[in-house]
Amino acid sequence: MMSATQRKQWKRGTTIYRELVKRGLSPTGAAKVAANAAAGGKTLA
Repeated sequence: MMSATQRKQWKRGTTIYRELVKRGLSPTGAAKVAANAAAGGKTLA
């Protein structure tokens, strides 16, 4: 589990994507999470 400090530093979609792939998430899954987070947590339709 990540600490709040680590999550807080992940503000950009590219950073989120890179870190999730590095931690073992599939590139497709990481792209979906990064896109959603970059949108400010709003659901992408």
